[in-house]
Amino acid sequence: MKKTILIVGITSFVGSNLAEVLSEKYKVVGTYYHQRSLLPSRYPLLRMDVLNKDEIKRAIKYFKPDYVIYAAGLSSLSKAQAKEKESEQLNSVGAINCLNISERAGALFIYLSSAFVLSGENKFFKESDTPYAMTAYGAAVSNAEFLIQRSSLHYLILRCPVLYGLSFSDQKLNILELIQKSIFEQKPLKLDDRVEVGFLDVQLVARFLMVLLEKKITNRLLQISSKDHLTYFKFAQKYAEVFKKSSSTFEVENIPFPIESSSEQAPLSFKMDISNAELRIGIKMPTIQESLEFTQRRFSAKSS
Repeated sequence: MKKTILIVGITSFVGSNLAEVLSEKYKVVGTYYHQRSLLPSRYPLLRMDVLNKDEIKRAIKYFKPDYVIYAAGLSSLSKAQAKEKESEQLNSVGAINCLNISERAGALFIYLSSAFVLSGENKFFKESDTPYAMTAYGAAVSNAEFLIQRSSLHYLILRCPVLYGLSFSDQKLNILELIQKSIFEQKPLKLDDRVEVGFLDVQLVARFLMVLLEKKITNRLLQISSKDHLTYFKFAQKYAEVFKKSSSTFEVENIPFPIESSSEQAPLSFKMDISNAELRIGIKMPTIQESLEFTQRRFSAKSS
């Protein structure tokens, strides 16, 4: 009998892509707060507010999941900076609410964290290094990491780089969709060329997670990332190279990183040491080019 995975925020970009991959081996169910109709009907859904403990209890009791993945939250760096309280509520408080109720029901709680919990120094951070987040989003996610590790004995945290792919919603485009839109419409796309971070196809993360679940790895914070790191501008150029598209619409603009300091910012790097995850998973993490080649293959398979 298939085990059940409950994805909190299944209609989000990350949640919907996790559902697509994980449904190959698991029964996938989900909760949503907006946009129920955007997902395929094969996923049983409940509307749920992560700040309402009674609604969380109802969802857990109804679905009886073996695993709970928290894919809800406010992931936009700029929006989180403008709405710090909302970011803290959705990225941290809501996650802890779900953790506490999931744990009492015996479900493994899985939290998707971010490289933006790091300080931006030009070095490779290990899981054991103390994060010093420089954004409201990073601070909220870092707080959730800390509380999960301190209060739970049945969790898994995946600290991820920038994730890209296709989503069911056109309300918020991720970096891949922005690039594709720019190329298709032949309109300029202004991209930052100072902040370096890893990039991964979101469905690769889902496949890495499946391996971790099969290996029954728990009570760990693992960093999942590409081996190398690029700026958003250079990532767009790499996309054009792999997909054999023109990069003529891409333009460099020093977009201020959403922190309280002035716009005159030094280059920032959000590099994660992935050796621990590679050892645990037993496979090598891809380069950004290899990740994009994986994306190209799966897009081609869908269209054929």
